[in-house]
Amino acid sequence: MTRSQETTASRGPWNVGKELDARTFDAEASRVLLVELGGHTDIAYVAYLATDGDTAEQHANARLIAAAPELLALLREAETLAVLGDIEEDTEAHGWGEWLKNTRAILTKVVRP
Repeated sequence: MTRSQETTASRGPWNVGKELDARTFDAEASRVLLVELGGHTDIAYVAYLATDGDTAEQHANARLIAAAPELLALLREAETLAVLGDIEEDTEAHGWGEWLKNTRAILTKVVRP
């Protein structure tokens, strides 16, 4: 499959945006973090119950989602460098074979329908 046949996502950068009252989004959540493109297009919502005041995990999840375009670009670049550098030829001695296999599996999961 060529890259032109891959599913494409909205180009980044994505950012964690506003934190809002979630009742308009999700009846079971109390707060929602928006992951936005350009400050005006919503990419994803991280909804959660803010019962104990500890929202670190939800904020970390939103940051991880927001980093998706950069993470995808790094995986693609790593795969390209591995192939160009003939990493497949000397893989077992350094564990690169398993790494390249896992990288390709993640890329397939993310962009190749």
